This record gives sequence, C-alpha cells and structure tokens, in this order.
Amino acid sequence: MRVLPALLAAALAAPLAGCGVFGSDEADLQVYSGRHYDLEEAFSEFEDETGISVEFLNGEDAEMLERIRAEGEDTPADILMTVDAGNLWKAAQDGLVQPLDSPVLDEAVPADLRNP
Repeated sequence: MRVLPALLAAALAAPLAGCGVFGSDEADLQVYSGRHYDLEEAFSEFEDETGISVEFLNGEDAEMLERIRAEGEDTPADILMTVDAGNLWKAAQDGLVQPLDSPVLDEAVPADLRNP
C-alpha cells in the first residue's frame, strides 16, 4: 500500500492544460495512460479510500498526446501518464500540460524530482 501514494503523486504531477468538466454520469477523474501495466488496482483502492471515481483511456504515448492535442480545451483528461519523462517533456513543450501547485505533492515528491 506504500506504492499507492507515490503512484498517485507521480500521476497527479502531470495535469492537463484543458481539463474538462464531467457530467454526473462520468468519472470524477479521467486518466489518459500510455503505461502498459495494471494501474487499475491501485486506482481502485484510491476510489475506495476517497470516493473519487477514476476512468482510464489507454493507448500508446503518441496516440494519447495526439488525442489530447485534438481535443484541445474540451479534453476530459485530468491526468496524463506516460512511460517516460521524455513524453512528459514533449507534452509540456506542446503546451498540453499545466503547472500544479499542491502542498501535498510538494511534501510527497522530493524537490529534485519535480519539474520547476
């Protein structure tokens, strides 16, 4: 269970620039993921602990970036999870992510592991 807070901290470190607002029939948190291993169990535990529902859209990193770019300001994505930091850098260079000010993440993620 110690992995869950670190996993969520890493995931939340890449919020998207055009976060959409969900209707009552959709998940509270929409995750676009290029990762190819099972994250659903960790987020299922997160849902149980917080009551915040999570929905995943999985695909290749390039596909996820292109989808976010195409959706623009109307993207429902809240979090972009990629397989490497290069893809996050590319998303930032393309203006697809936004800065995040979070005391919780500041405490959980060491300063030398955060993008200034």
